[in-house]
Amino acid sequence: MRMNALKIISSVLVFAVALVQPFISFAQCSIEPSPAIRSAKWDAIFTQDGPGKGLEPADTPGWTGGDSAYSLLLPNGDTAFFFSDSYIGESSKTKGDGTVTRNASGLRTTELNCFPPLCDPEASTFVARNSIVILSKDGKKLRTLVGPKNEHGLSTSYFKDPAEGLNYWVGDAIILPAPKSKKRLLLFLHKFDPKLEFHGASIAQLDPNTLAIEKLIDVKNMPGLKTHWGTSMLVEGNDLYIYGKGTVNGKKLGFVSKTNADGDIERIADSSNWEAWNGKAWVKDLTTAAPIVPAADSISDEYDVAKFTINGRSTYLIAGLDTSVPFGSWRDITLYSSCSPQGPFIGKHVVYAAPESGSLIVPGLAAGEKLKAHLVLYNPHIHTQFSGSGRILVSYNLNRYHNSDSIYIDGYRPRFIEIQISGLK
Repeated sequence: MRMNALKIISSVLVFAVALVQPFISFAQCSIEPSPAIRSAKWDAIFTQDGPGKGLEPADTPGWTGGDSAYSLLLPNGDTAFFFSDSYIGESSKTKGDGTVTRNASGLRTTELNCFPPLCDPEASTFVARNSIVILSKDGKKLRTLVGPKNEHGLSTSYFKDPAEGLNYWVGDAIILPAPKSKKRLLLFLHKFDPKLEFHGASIAQLDPNTLAIEKLIDVKNMPGLKTHWGTSMLVEGNDLYIYGKGTVNGKKLGFVSKTNADGDIERIADSSNWEAWNGKAWVKDLTTAAPIVPAADSISDEYDVAKFTINGRSTYLIAGLDTSVPFGSWRDITLYSSCSPQGPFIGKHVVYAAPESGSLIVPGLAAGEKLKAHLVLYNPHIHTQFSGSGRILVSYNLNRYHNSDSIYIDGYRPRFIEIQISGLK
């Protein structure tokens, strides 16, 4: 009788430990971030007026504004920043390009180039829907990769439009070892139309040394378009983790799938070779993917997952944005952490309340002068290669909400913050 009682007690204890163990593990990967501070150094790097006016050479097109700002360390030590819609200053200055003029007060503006009926009221808009900006290893030079110039002498997208009425916006990029040859740089590209409707994804393979486009193919066998896969990527061993964003009950949530990292681009771009995390196991049905952040939360359309060593153990971080409030009032940059790449990611630390959200001013506006509509905030990104020694570098995007404000280029470039995290190596 006593032996049976001891067996029962032992079984209960084992069961209790099994229940508690995951929570202990997650707690070990919790983080203690401090409130973020603005990085003036990085803000200055991405405050460019055009070719020959800053860090960019005088004889090539130069980036002056854009959004997304994914980044990737290249084999030679330079860093590629991948932008979606981009303002480009031409060499030499071309009517209606993205070249920036500064007045005595420091107000930075571009020319109007889109007029009624297409733009009403008139606006300063972009031709390049994507670009690549390369920052030299020493941080002292920038160069911009775009497509050929159009009939008006304006640079076009580096990744040309996939079809009539569609354009490519960038997703995440990663360098993978090739099975039998050189390393490969893979970049997700998302197809959108002018109404911001999603039309699927492609993957580009680039030479990691020159960034020349080697292949560009559509992602195949995708079961519907509810999840935008390729929002972030991570490689561990033979596994390539592909993260996506989907909307469930009005909430923006993150999901994860994985495939073999050693496969060629054709295999990786076939989603029938992926497995999704359903919250308990890896399964072939991508439609059963479970949220990797709390279902009550809502993160950004673009987010990053990055791996760090924190307090002596591998920890995975998500940098996101609290989008549980209405668009236009998004403000709070958030961090989540996990012990595994599939989550669950816990914590939701609000590390920064961006002061530009809802603002009616940009640097240099005269006293009493205001924008027609407030600035909006979106899409934070972690820049792993510039992080470490107790802190991470994060950028976020700004945009103008009214055509009449589109000339103010400081309302359309990334801002950078640094976040101290206790125990981060």
